[in-house]
Amino acid sequence: EETWSKSRADKNANSTGGTIDNGSSGGYTKGFSDGNQWTVPEADARITSGWFWGDNKKTPKSLSELSNMYFNSVGHNATLLLNIPPNPEGKVDQAILDRVAEFGENIKESFDNNLAEGAAVTATEVRGNDVKFSPANVIDGDDDTYWTMNDGSTTGSLTLDLCVHVTNNTNL
Repeated sequence: EETWSKSRADKNANSTGGTIDNGSSGGYTKGFSDGNQWTVPEADARITSGWFWGDNKKTPKSLSELSNMYFNSVGHNATLLLNIPPNPEGKVDQAILDRVAEFGENIKESFDNNLAEGAAVTATEVRGNDVKFSPANVIDGDDDTYWTMNDGSTTGSLTLDLCVHVTNNTNL
């Protein structure tokens, strides 16, 4: 549920240039809210049942399975690295290529309609109660604005009231 993009790096730990603790737990990278090194959590996944092509491992996963992988990785602050194995001829089977195209189209369609547009946004806390860090910044379309909490805070919540959106938008 909670993944941070920061690790704890000790650049003087050993002769190889240091160590990085990314908070791995149970095979998952969790990171740390107070880490000192920006790192990107990644989710390595397979489009088939195996990492390599095989007669019994060449059927692509269903669109539902791929969507679950997407939202449980990208949706939890990780990059999704999807392994697509070539066959013995060095090519990718057409069924796999078709599923990749279908998956890409499904992701695009999932985000075609901005459900947050026009929503009322509130937060448990705003840094210094400064409008510069307003919760509404998360839906203003400007990559240079953002919401944040006070220094030292490690948990908080942001709420988007979509009911405002539904009553104000007749295009749904």
